[in-house]
Amino acid sequence: MKLEKNKTTSIAKKVITFVILINLFVSIIVLLFQIKKDREDFDASLKERFENLERGTTTLGVDIYGEDEPKVMSFLKGLIAQDDFSYTFISEPDDKEEILYEFPPKDALPGLNKNFEKRVIKVFVTDESSKEHVADLTIFASKNRIDEKIKSKINFFGGVQLVQIFLN
Repeated sequence: MKLEKNKTTSIAKKVITFVILINLFVSIIVLLFQIKKDREDFDASLKERFENLERGTTTLGVDIYGEDEPKVMSFLKGLIAQDDFSYTFISEPDDKEEILYEFPPKDALPGLNKNFEKRVIKVFVTDESSKEHVADLTIFASKNRIDEKIKSKINFFGGVQLVQIFLN
């Protein structure tokens, strides 16, 4: 009689282990798809924000051309107030090294590493007959927010899986 009970227990343990492993495998696949989707959504959102910004630089061009520093600085501060934008500056179109305006001051920032996306937008001022390239607007967008979201998901996933394993 004892022999049959051990076999039944052994088969039950194998079935439970098999179910847990399949569940873990499927959960990992779902997690990977969610991470990929989160990154794609973040990149699409950032791209859309950059495109909208490119279309809306007309008044900035006029302010730069007129050397209206308070308005230009207000524009830069407004950019930085948005999620994910960390540093921005305006430079001469011919001399990229000459920074006309920046916010926040670069020396007040931690290093801009690979976790940032850099985008340069040409700023024009137009009149009735011509279009003049007056400056380049450079924006550094941080990817830290999406990375934190993904880390949080992975930690939650790991916790749920550990609880599941220990409960079985």
